[in-house]
Amino acid sequence: DFRRQSESESTLKVRRRLRSIPVIILLLCNGLLYFLASFLFTSCLVLGAEPPTKYVLKGTGESLKPTFSGQPNSILWRHNGNKVVEFDSREEQVYGAYKNRITLDWATAELEITGLKFEDRGLYEVEVDIDNIFYLSEFKLEVIVLGAEPPTKYVLKGTGESLKPTFSGQPNSILWRHNGNKVVEFDSREQEVYGAYKNRITLDWATAELEITSLKFEDRGLYEVEVDIDNMLRLSQFKLEVIDKVAMPTISCEINKDGGSDVSEVRATLLCSADPTPPESMMKFEWRARGKSQPGHKFNIPLGDERDNEEYSCSVSNPVSSETATFTAKDCYHACFAKGQQDDEEKQTEGNVMKMVRELNRRAGQEPVVDTEPRKGFVKEKKEQFEKKAKEPQQPQSITEPEKNLGMGEKASTDPPTDQTSPTLANSSPPKTERGPDEDPEDPAGV
Repeated sequence: DFRRQSESESTLKVRRRLRSIPVIILLLCNGLLYFLASFLFTSCLVLGAEPPTKYVLKGTGESLKPTFSGQPNSILWRHNGNKVVEFDSREEQVYGAYKNRITLDWATAELEITGLKFEDRGLYEVEVDIDNIFYLSEFKLEVIVLGAEPPTKYVLKGTGESLKPTFSGQPNSILWRHNGNKVVEFDSREQEVYGAYKNRITLDWATAELEITSLKFEDRGLYEVEVDIDNMLRLSQFKLEVIDKVAMPTISCEINKDGGSDVSEVRATLLCSADPTPPESMMKFEWRARGKSQPGHKFNIPLGDERDNEEYSCSVSNPVSSETATFTAKDCYHACFAKGQQDDEEKQTEGNVMKMVRELNRRAGQEPVVDTEPRKGFVKEKKEQFEKKAKEPQQPQSITEPEKNLGMGEKASTDPPTDQTSPTLANSSPPKTERGPDEDPEDPAGV
């Protein structure tokens, strides 16, 4: 009996062990499947598209929020593979330099970072356990700084210029922008040129150098380049100003008439001028005389006699070109004499025209013109009228026999025929016809 009882107990134990084998196998299979699923899920995330880069100013803050739904059981944030913060459904632990700089939302797994530094840029990953299912998400952060404005490069219109960043390494991608608009983009295989820059730019895929030809005024402004080297984004800026060549200046002279009778006291003002070239704000004028220089358009000089050979030069310049003109002091007298002679001729012409106008008005019986200053353009207008009338061919006019006054039985009195083209009688009154006391002006015949 004892033996039978022992065999029964042994058999029962074996049976129990055999019964537990399927359970163990099932558990092992479930664990293997869970591990395999997690591995495949993680692999899919790793092999997926690279997360977009978020650009943040140094010293500011940024929030990284995954899009999971549900109450997290645990949360783990990593930066470039190193732990940032960990939450296990009861409490959280912050690591390294992120202490007192991060805030973790236990309900949404959102991570807020403040006081961002250059060391904070890179890849951020979060693992969230919701209902025993792990969810993964990635973010790429780039911390930048707005430094001093880049120096301006001045270029002559129609020429070319090269913009070369100082990065080292083989670029994975290159993107050039002009005033925020794309110029050219390279993705490690091919490049695409945009807008008006087609057939005008050359991009070096090894150095990211951009060469622009046939520069126009529209090409000025801010150029920015983004270069990805070893998954690190590098930024650089250039400011370009396109300028036209300045025109040759001209110098004029005006003698100051309040210098007295003494020749040694005579002074003059030289004026330097040039046709404006864009941008006008960059045009500079400078006078040079006797080893000294003076900026500005005007230059006051002492003036000797008509043999004064002192030379004065005026230069007009911008950052890409310069032109210079020279003036001799004695030329002031020639310029003023020529101007005075021209003024005398104009006054003489005005006097002759006014005399002709007065004579014509006198012959026409109009009021005489008072000898006052004529209105602006009056003399020129009258002169042109006389010249035009003198050039017109004179046409003989036929004179008809005076009509009879049927109502009165008398002939209408008329003035003797005259040449109507004569300028002296151009404004004469028309001939008058006498009527009887009872004659209707609308019906000379009295009908």
